[in-house]
Amino acid sequence: LNAGSKMSYAQDFGINERALNLTGEAYFEVTKNKHIPFKVHTDELDVKVLGTKFNFRNYQDDLEAKVCLLEGKVALSTLWRKREKPGIVILVMKIHYTDPDHGKIKT
Repeated sequence: LNAGSKMSYAQDFGINERALNLTGEAYFEVTKNKHIPFKVHTDELDVKVLGTKFNFRNYQDDLEAKVCLLEGKVALSTLWRKREKPGIVILVMKIHYTDPDHGKIKT
């Protein structure tokens, strides 16, 4: 959880659902569970994953929401119901890194 960020979740997190609310920026490493997907909700965007590593940034004053994907897949849903932000841009970036064991570039 980055500076100035807030995260909240239900007391029964992980039992029937794995959902949380985020304001700001956080990095997640999510364990795969096809029966209970992991969801992150913000004012403008929802991210749904089954198992992945990603960073999600969506501060209230930002003009864009950013999802930086290290591995796996995410599904994005826009949420324009709470407030309008003209010109908002949603970016999903796939990160490339070098595998230290094999010296190969991974995506």
